[in-house]
Amino acid sequence: MAILKRSIVFLSLVAVIAGAQGAGITLTGTVTDASGNKLKDARVTLLAHDVTVRTDANGVYKFIGAPTPLGRAFPSAAAPGPRWLDGSVAFTVDAAVRRVSLEVYSPAGRRVLNAFDQDLGAGRWQVAPFAGPQAAGLAPGAYVARLRIGGAGYTLAIANLGGKALGWAGARAADGVAAQGAEPSLRKAAAAEDTLEVVALGFERGARMVQALSGTEDFKLNPIKFTNIQYKTGTLNNAEKSACILDVHMPKSGVKMPVVIHFHGGGMTGGDRNEAFGNDYAHFGDKFLAAGYIEIAPGYRLIGQGTWPDYIRDAAQAAIWVRKNIEAYGGDPHSVYITGFSAGAYLTHMLAIDTTWWSEIKYDPKHFAGFVSLSGQTRQHANIQADLKVSDIMKEKPYAMPMGHIHKTTMPWQIFVGGNEGGTVTDNQNMYNELIKAGSTDLYFDIIAGQPHTVGDMAAAVSPKRDKFFSFIEKYKGKGQ
Repeated sequence: MAILKRSIVFLSLVAVIAGAQGAGITLTGTVTDASGNKLKDARVTLLAHDVTVRTDANGVYKFIGAPTPLGRAFPSAAAPGPRWLDGSVAFTVDAAVRRVSLEVYSPAGRRVLNAFDQDLGAGRWQVAPFAGPQAAGLAPGAYVARLRIGGAGYTLAIANLGGKALGWAGARAADGVAAQGAEPSLRKAAAAEDTLEVVALGFERGARMVQALSGTEDFKLNPIKFTNIQYKTGTLNNAEKSACILDVHMPKSGVKMPVVIHFHGGGMTGGDRNEAFGNDYAHFGDKFLAAGYIEIAPGYRLIGQGTWPDYIRDAAQAAIWVRKNIEAYGGDPHSVYITGFSAGAYLTHMLAIDTTWWSEIKYDPKHFAGFVSLSGQTRQHANIQADLKVSDIMKEKPYAMPMGHIHKTTMPWQIFVGGNEGGTVTDNQNMYNELIKAGSTDLYFDIIAGQPHTVGDMAAAVSPKRDKFFSFIEKYKGKGQ
């Protein structure tokens, strides 16, 4: 409870400062990445005032002479403002249904909780942000809450009282809240206290409490990955909900960046969708980020979660989601490449050569700039053979393998295989030869001498495979229709 009292005193002191801000906001600073590089066109917002500016070419933002109103309007003139009441944020909703969300930030500006987000009916409510399991492990102390009620926004200092049973993880009707309303109103403090939010595409959002709204506030933002994005829509079964997700790894703030979709290996029975950033393959994905490429890491249903051809259909849906949505992340929708390693390369092979998966969903694969297969299977795959319950795929169900779909193709396609991969080398060479005989163009085949079944070599200081991969990307950049 001592922590709660200190928060109340802090708000009261801030309220006294409010009268000194009549001249407007005079706040400036520089936004950089973690390495100190200046970020132009970053969005900087004073949340409680709905005032936004953008950084210039030198990463500098300025609020000069912007108005400093005494806080945002409350949901209705008669309703009290949101308040911190012994472990809960108490507030009033005056419309029949209002979307209410509550986010919690650390004093350093890192978002630590998406505490609450749903529609609420009219009435008084309270939310205990630290009562839910996602708050476990947060240290006791002062935090910052960002509360939105419909279109109105509020910034509020709150306290984690340290593991006390504080009520409800969700929202509940707050009978008798008005009788507990001794806390000072946020409305009186808003002119002298706010939360400064900084957003640059491809970086973790920063937020920081600022007082008196003058002076200098510099920000360093860290690269971010957008995680657990559900790429399939409609009614999904449990396997699809858990497997059909992807992560977007961003290299930097920017626009029209080439995009590499990487399907992981694992024999169609395992694997990690973020293998490009894992220890097994030396974090080779970092090389793509350093080159200025966005790296997409999709999951897909494995054997046991689904059956052939579920994993191919999932891969097609993931690729379409990226093509349709990546521009919002700074990616160039005309420079999207489908790639994969091992089992992921089998998926890439099938999406490059078998038109079934595109025609059944009425989508043109020419929307993609190209395909890159890394050590994929062309004639046989023991786990897929078992999944199909056959003893010889090419005799019984040849349509399940790339070699069952030889025809002329003009889709840009780079095929890689390691020189020490045995039969995989021969099978990929044969497929390439047959495609060339059929009249295919924009088709490339490279054997990387001395390499086993791996993509770890793409993280090496000198990597012929990586160099050829990047050259392929640059050659066909912007050529997706």
